[in-house]
Amino acid sequence: MSGLYNTVFGVNPLAGVLLPLVGVTQEMCGRFRDCYLYEPEDQMCIQLVTRNGGPNRAEFAGNHLVLEKVRGYMHDEDAPNDPTYRLYYYEIPERAMEALEGIIEVQPDVVIRKTFAQRWDDILKSMSSGKPSPEAIQAMERVKSTIDKIRKAFEGGANVVAALDKDRGGVEPIG
Repeated sequence: MSGLYNTVFGVNPLAGVLLPLVGVTQEMCGRFRDCYLYEPEDQMCIQLVTRNGGPNRAEFAGNHLVLEKVRGYMHDEDAPNDPTYRLYYYEIPERAMEALEGIIEVQPDVVIRKTFAQRWDDILKSMSSGKPSPEAIQAMERVKSTIDKIRKAFEGGANVVAALDKDRGGVEPIG
């Protein structure tokens, strides 16, 4: 994965299970960033995070047309705190509810209950506090690792982007 979002939040380990549940692949997403169970109030759904919003919208219009035709599509929106992110919401297929409920029972924190903006706000505040949360500590470790790779690439005279791509094993989301 690339970008600040994935450096800070990583990718949800369930993304590889949730995407196929709604019939979506990373390639269909354009600039895929994440996918997770989302329950802001009373209706749990699957939220897909892309970097296809705002000024990126025209370039990824074809991806949007595909994603809004997927069965279970509810709606989409640009993230209010950063409109370059486009968030898609999908119903959870009935056939998957029992299995997902079992996962949630064992690991309730797999469900995100904060908005996209709240997640950013909370993690940034936690990272700058004297007592960062476990999630903020992981994010700081990923940020430090990325900075170390950039520093080594500069010191070695390498192309920074190429060095980071090579380190990721050449596996990049499309876009």
